[in-house]
Amino acid sequence: MICILVLVFRRKPGAEAVWKARVTDWTALAIVGAHIITGVIFAGRCFDGLVLGVYDFAGISSVLSSLSREGTWLSSWFYTSANGSTFFLGHHFSPMLAIYAPFYFFTNTHLMYAWLLLGTLAIALAIYWSLANTFQGSALIYLSAFMTLPVYYLFAVSFHFEILFLPCAFLFFLGRRLGNFMVTLAGLVTLLLVKEDAALYLSFYAIYLLASGEKRNGAILLVICVSWFIVATRWIMPGFSGETNSRFLTYWNASSLPELVGNLLRDPSQIVRAWQTGYQAPLALMTSVAFFPLFKPRFALLVLFPIFTIHALSSQPFFRPIETYYMYTVLPYLALGTLEGSEVLISFLQKHAPYLKRAVPILLLCAASWQAALKTTIPQTNLPDGANGKLARALLAKIEPGSLVRTHAFIAAQVPVNVRVSDLKTLEPADYLFIEPGRNSPQGESADDVLRAIETAKKSGRLVSQEGPFSLYRMPGRSPEQSIIRVN
Repeated sequence: MICILVLVFRRKPGAEAVWKARVTDWTALAIVGAHIITGVIFAGRCFDGLVLGVYDFAGISSVLSSLSREGTWLSSWFYTSANGSTFFLGHHFSPMLAIYAPFYFFTNTHLMYAWLLLGTLAIALAIYWSLANTFQGSALIYLSAFMTLPVYYLFAVSFHFEILFLPCAFLFFLGRRLGNFMVTLAGLVTLLLVKEDAALYLSFYAIYLLASGEKRNGAILLVICVSWFIVATRWIMPGFSGETNSRFLTYWNASSLPELVGNLLRDPSQIVRAWQTGYQAPLALMTSVAFFPLFKPRFALLVLFPIFTIHALSSQPFFRPIETYYMYTVLPYLALGTLEGSEVLISFLQKHAPYLKRAVPILLLCAASWQAALKTTIPQTNLPDGANGKLARALLAKIEPGSLVRTHAFIAAQVPVNVRVSDLKTLEPADYLFIEPGRNSPQGESADDVLRAIETAKKSGRLVSQEGPFSLYRMPGRSPEQSIIRVN
């Protein structure tokens, strides 16, 4: 599939350059292939080291398991609304995730989710390669520079479903560059279905098109984006969750879109204050791409600046540093702005200093490499020993399919796909308790939650097995009305 994407969408060379195109194509495939193989090995190490067992990884994987085996978007304890609803689409409207569900028929491990994300990443890089081939300069160096960006690397190894943003956005941009309506439409539809906020960020690109003279295309895209964002956050998601509005807006201390806009209009100075305290991430991002988007000032002002501002205004701290996966909102537009700016610079040099134009992609690669060298988290090599993960899975394999087990957040991904999982914070009855005494998850249960679970297990449960740091307890179970749908 990657080969097809690369070879179908790339610019068709003249006969005299066919051999060169083939060499660069296969070189790109080798780079992407090595990158993905490394990712598979890295994912396995993270899985065995109990690093992947956080809320979002195990939570989304559990949703996909539920979707494939039972046909429902139930998420158990991971994404519970105020009224107790566990329907995932009420938390994030991400129907594109359904493309992963069929693969869960062939596995009983949550590691499948990591493999699917890496496959998505491979497709994204193939489409980016095709997109880069429509611009002046070396697509091979552009690809290398993109894969070297700290924000890309950290996003890739976060193993979040927002990786879907990359292939969908790149497909949309590629369709526009090629003038292919069907490719553009496919990119647009899939991008809007990745997550509810995709429409918000794409609306800035629509405004950019309006300001660039594409009034018809820009107006149509803007209407689609604004309409879809309102429908998704105001009606669809609240309909699934039972809440008044999408909780997405609570990240900016607002309960509705009018309230958010009204807050900004009443106090515009908060934008200045937000930039004063949150300029580090935009500066690091722009430095990593050698400030090339600034050569396309309208794009930088109308697309990148608003997205940076939204991040700076958020009350949630994970929206600000580039180390968090929430940079998915920026990355595709930063990549496009970099390519657009590079083309402007190359065109300028072509007229005034043609001997320097080949240095433009190289300068971009140097900037990305320099920023990557400054990040101590790249590459992430200090991973825990994998023995505990294998031991935990061996014990958890003793649980009957369809049972409900309560355990730590960092253990959740180790639970077999055909076993339900709940956290140690809840007090709901369960069939099993799986505990590692003395350890808790920063993103999950507290130390007190662990102590309470241990007391419950010793008081009401029966020790099934104890190996290493782990203990598996059989609990009295649940009453019929508390039972969940059994998995075949």
